[in-house]
Amino acid sequence: MSNFEFVFSLLVILLGLGLGQALGGLASAVKRRPGLKIGWGTGLLATWVMTETVIFWEIIWRTRDTLPDRSAALFSGFGITALYYFAGALVFPDDLERRSTLDDYFMEEKAKVIGAILIAVALSFALRPAVMGRAGWSEVPWYAWTSLAIIYVAAPITMLTKRRELAIACLALLVVVDLFDPIADLPVVPLIAIANGAVGSSLTGTLVAIATALTWACYTISIAPLMRRYSPYRISALVLAIGWVPLALVSIPQLGEEQFSFGWKVWLGFGYAVIGPLFLTNILWFTAIDRVGASRASLFANLQPFFAVFFALILLSESLHPLEVAGGVLIFAGIAFERLSRRPLAAEAPGGGGEAGKADIREAVGRE
Repeated sequence: MSNFEFVFSLLVILLGLGLGQALGGLASAVKRRPGLKIGWGTGLLATWVMTETVIFWEIIWRTRDTLPDRSAALFSGFGITALYYFAGALVFPDDLERRSTLDDYFMEEKAKVIGAILIAVALSFALRPAVMGRAGWSEVPWYAWTSLAIIYVAAPITMLTKRRELAIACLALLVVVDLFDPIADLPVVPLIAIANGAVGSSLTGTLVAIATALTWACYTISIAPLMRRYSPYRISALVLAIGWVPLALVSIPQLGEEQFSFGWKVWLGFGYAVIGPLFLTNILWFTAIDRVGASRASLFANLQPFFAVFFALILLSESLHPLEVAGGVLIFAGIAFERLSRRPLAAEAPGGGGEAGKADIREAVGRE
């Protein structure tokens, strides 16, 4: 028996039992239909737990040439697979016969299930160097880093939100990300190849850009209700703390080799990047969402590429092409159309006197 077979025999048992728990609960729930409503939330949560379990199964197989038979590998693998089993066991309740719907159970237990998966994913990445050495990082495909960033944005939102519709939307995104994993292993992705003109080193950048847009949209929409209860400073602190986790995991390989022998200009630029584009812009963004609503704030965020091109022309002497001009015109046209279309709402809003009238107008013009 090889080292891999020795360790894998333990891990595969727990992973298989976890899948059995999720599939068994799903089968029991289906048997009780139509008297029992499963709901989109529970269905998507079960699907995501199973796809995450299968992906970790694949991750273990990819480490077959480097996985040692030491206690560190056994205990680390046991802890991670136990969390997957825990998540699979909690997706469905034991008292199905007493329930007519699983929506309430989904809202009560989703945080525990998702939390277990997030801890398992974080441990599987963080413990690689300790268990397998530097060679462990070579087993991580490029798509895993992209999906990791999406998971650590959409999953915490699903855990914390009290809106079932938002939780379902984020879970749907997580399932799509997992189902894209086998497609990412293919040598060609036709749609992105057309966008790039060819499949090459820019493929990863294109996928990261798409993932950034999707996660930012979910993030902006989900953050709006929180602005009614919490200040921009508190939300900014929480978001930056959560966002630090995947960033730290992704940075481990490079940080291990970095000497940090930078000049004062680099440190000055680093300070500016943290205080300006990261800290202050987050606070301003949250304040904008609070005052004008998520949809309008996102609309004005489209000015970012316009100003990027503008500063590139002024500071870097870049050339401007017809498509870029057309894009800038469309951005301003969209913002102008939105402003003009809302003027009738402001005129028709209940006038009234004092603060009540002003609040009605601000609600009609600003918030979504």
